[in-house]
This record gives sequence, C-alpha cells and structure tokens, in this order.
Amino acid sequence: LGAVLGLIEHQPWVKRLARGRWVLLAWGGWTSLWAITHLTNAHALWMLISTAVASVASMFTLNWAIQTPGTALAGSARVLLSPVLQWLGRRSYGCYLYHLMLPVLYQRVIFRLFPTTETRQLWLSPLPTVLLLLPVLLLLAAASWHWLEAPINRWKNRLAYTE
Repeated sequence: LGAVLGLIEHQPWVKRLARGRWVLLAWGGWTSLWAITHLTNAHALWMLISTAVASVASMFTLNWAIQTPGTALAGSARVLLSPVLQWLGRRSYGCYLYHLMLPVLYQRVIFRLFPTTETRQLWLSPLPTVLLLLPVLLLLAAASWHWLEAPINRWKNRLAYTE
C-alpha cells in the first residue's frame, strides 16, 4: 500500500483524505475489529484481517504525514528526532532481518539446556524471552549496520544513475 500511495499521492482525492480524522477513524476501526474479534473469540478472523486493516490504517497515517508534514509532525517532532529513535531507525532493517530467527534459535538453546518442562516453560515465557532477546537483537542489528549496511550505503553513492 505504501507503493500504491507513492503512485497516487498527488491525486486531488488522495490529498483530501490527508486529514487527522481519517487517520483516527482508520486506527479506531482497527482497534474496534480487535475488540470485536477478541470479545467474540474470533481469533482466527483477527489473524486473517489484522494485517490488511493495519496496512490501510498505516497508509492513511503515511498519507497524512506526507501531505501535511508540519501538522502531522509538529507535536511529535521532538520524539521523532531523539537520538535513540534515530539510532534505532538506522538499524531497523537489521531488527527486521533477525527478529524472526532469534526466537527459533533461543527455543533450541532452551530445549538443549533444560530437560524439564517446567524450566523450559519458565525460560520460554514472554518476559524472559523479551528481556534476553531484545539486547541480542539490538546488538545483531548494530553489528549488521556497522559491518554490512553502512559500508554498502557508502559504496552505493559511487553508482549514481546516468540520465
């Protein structure tokens, strides 16, 4: 949907949709669907539609930020410009790449180290998993940025397109 938005962002009707109320309505719809599907135990339906609905809400948010950058970012500029978020943003691709691999490896290590079910359940519960894997993920992403992504980014500037 981001690519579609890139193709149609200059259309007048798309510009008219760049209002905060549409963003709130889209995320309100996503939240309402979450509540309805969870209150009715329709978890399978939620799994089926949540990504699509969140993508539409994200498209409305992105359109709003693109069309009205002063309005969209005025209140949150300090937060968005914080060094911590900028550091994380530069390494977000590494986080994306490694975030699915780490839990699989972690589970295998836990199964190898701990023979009892109770101990495995403790170490594989959400809090220990997040507390242990988040720093590892950030270290992997930082290493990936330092030794792979940043050098490639510097190199790509030498390969400018000719017109």
